[in-house]
Amino acid sequence: MHMHASRAAALLLGLGLLAGCASQPAPAPAPEPVVAPSPATPPAVSNEAKAEVTLDEEMNVFFMLASSTLSRDEKDKLRRHAARLKEDGEQIVTLVGHTDNTGSRAYNLAIADQRVNAVARYLKALGVPTRQVRKGFAPREQTAPTCKSSACLQKMRRVELIFAAG
Repeated sequence: MHMHASRAAALLLGLGLLAGCASQPAPAPAPEPVVAPSPATPPAVSNEAKAEVTLDEEMNVFFMLASSTLSRDEKDKLRRHAARLKEDGEQIVTLVGHTDNTGSRAYNLAIADQRVNAVARYLKALGVPTRQVRKGFAPREQTAPTCKSSACLQKMRRVELIFAAG
């Protein structure tokens, strides 16, 4: 029994030391260094400006409001893409229809579909095999809430071309 008492006393002593450690305040974390912004840091950009800046013009075919007609400039762009596809028969292009948020959801889906079909028909007319062209749609309107200018909305009315190996 004496042996059990000495073990119990040692255990209590150890717990007391641990409890004492726990009651000590933890050391304060080192403060984070303050870094002044460098002159090369770009200024903050609004959502509207981001919508205009982030699109790769060459990989998008743009349309006028309520239209699925291809302009001369957009046809020229598609001729370059058609040449690329015909040179490499393993390339696949997925046409993704986008729209602004100015109409009803049903209207926007319908106009996006018409635009995708217009691009697909034109690529096929240029000799791109049907097997190299796929159709897709953005899940819903992708317009940023702050996109209100006609220039910003124009960028949303588009068909995006996404290339991949087949």
